[in-house]
Amino acid sequence: MDDFEVLADILTDTASPGPFEHGSPTGGIGVASEAQTAERRALVAERLRATAAVVGFYGHDPLLTTLAGIRRQRHDLDATMRRLLAYGREFTRPRPYKLADLADAAGMSISGVRTAYDAEDIAQVADATGLRPAASQSTTDPHAGSAQ
Repeated sequence: MDDFEVLADILTDTASPGPFEHGSPTGGIGVASEAQTAERRALVAERLRATAAVVGFYGHDPLLTTLAGIRRQRHDLDATMRRLLAYGREFTRPRPYKLADLADAAGMSISGVRTAYDAEDIAQVADATGLRPAASQSTTDPHAGSAQ
């Protein structure tokens, strides 16, 4: 067993299926067979090997490369969460989502949601969706007042 297989064992034992993973008829809920578990571990180990071969930030060290990859994933997920919070607060009509509801769903405090995103996140949502922030229409759009 090489280091990649050891890391795959660690990752597959701690990683629960995501909300969009439909590996079983129950939508990810249930017990995987030994064959499915072995297949998943082999796939994870192969992906770790491929990442280390391509990225190799740490001289192809499997542990350090895996940790760095997970750190990048966490960074990407944090950015996605900030954009979703920005959408929920700045783009939804007729009213923004309640801070308490967003905080509960995101596992954050109300003040954490309030300060989680910034103007850059709002701009990224606007660019991605073609929408304009609801709050800024009346404050930054000179034509907004004449249309009402």
